[in-house]
Amino acid sequence: MAEAFARSFGGDILVARSAGLLPSRRISSLSRRAMAEKNTPIRKRTPRLVSSYDLSAFDLVVNMTGRSLMFAGAGELLEWQVADPVGEHLAAHRAARDRIEKLVRNLVLNLRFRDGFAPRRDQAHRIPRSY
Repeated sequence: MAEAFARSFGGDILVARSAGLLPSRRISSLSRRAMAEKNTPIRKRTPRLVSSYDLSAFDLVVNMTGRSLMFAGAGELLEWQVADPVGEHLAAHRAARDRIEKLVRNLVLNLRFRDGFAPRRDQAHRIPRSY
């Protein structure tokens, strides 16, 4: 969900990747449904193991595990408290979606107004989408 919102709200300024400590092999149909309700479909991508990434290449890592973690070599670390809806009813997926949407939207806005902001080089020619 976070990756999809990040791509939607901030695709012109960031590259979002999803990873987990024990990522699921597939995205829940209830998560897909909850995101479709926001017209933000989840791509067929699934999270990868966090250890499969070179975290030193990231300026920012968002931890939503609910555990305090240290990522060696990672840039700034944000801790977001979001209930994991896996195994829950659609209402829990909607609640997680709404919380993640708010957090991602605020993050993108903060990044846009941060000193030293520059659009992604590969996206610099695009006009940012308005929401």
